[in-house]
Amino acid sequence: MSLLVFTVSIAKPLLRAGIDLGGYLQGLSQVLVTVIVGF
Repeated sequence: MSLLVFTVSIAKPLLRAGIDLGGYLQGLSQVLVTVIVGF
């Protein structure tokens, strides 16, 4: 049981960081597309 709690306590911040990174990359790609289409 303690192993499960340990895994969850590690996985939660990693998952949150992954979501943040995904949103950042998505925003960055949208900016790149806008710049390319703008030119």
